[in-house]
Amino acid sequence: MTSLVATLDDAVRAVVVRRLRRLDQWSVIKLVLGLLGAARAYRRLRQIMRTTGLRRWAFTTAMPLLKQLPPVRKELEEGQAKVRADLEGVLFRDLTAPRLELPAKGTPQAELLQLMEKRHELDRKYWE
Repeated sequence: MTSLVATLDDAVRAVVVRRLRRLDQWSVIKLVLGLLGAARAYRRLRQIMRTTGLRRWAFTTAMPLLKQLPPVRKELEEGQAKVRADLEGVLFRDLTAPRLELPAKGTPQAELLQLMEKRHELDRKYWE
């Protein structure tokens, strides 16, 4: 078995040395770097195939780039605006005494309790 391995090793070495002697030093460096790059790409591809799959990896890699295209971005913004308008209509339908900032003076306790009871009734009306 070892003699077969040694024979194959000698044969492969002879072919590789004969090919590399025809090339200059720069060409040998480019060849080695190209082979290393190909080996890294092959290893990464095998990892992708083992974990997420090539189609899913390509989709998740390309999607952020596609979202940056002006027609796609415009379509997404229009869709988001439409959904936001629909949800605001449903969620804020019965909003009582909306406040965008804190009042300058405190609210009396009776008024606050009345507002809380009203909101509690509205919540129970839709969610129970």
